[in-house]
Amino acid sequence: MRYGIWRNIVFLTLMTYIGGVGAKSVVNIDLGSLIVVLVSVLGFLPWGVAARMGQSEMDQAHQQNGIIIGQSQASP
Repeated sequence: MRYGIWRNIVFLTLMTYIGGVGAKSVVNIDLGSLIVVLVSVLGFLPWGVAARMGQSEMDQAHQQNGIIIGQSQASP
């Protein structure tokens, strides 16, 4: 799960390069869009769900940063 954002960036850069409006034009824009959607939904979405913070980690992060959940902050 490390370097996940880089995998996404590399994938999208590759698809841009070989896509219908890119340098190579290997796949047309419709097929390229379908590939991006499928890889995102079947690959990146499950990775993102699996990598999310647990509630205790989120509470700890909020406590360290002074964020109080459920209260509105007063405007100056």
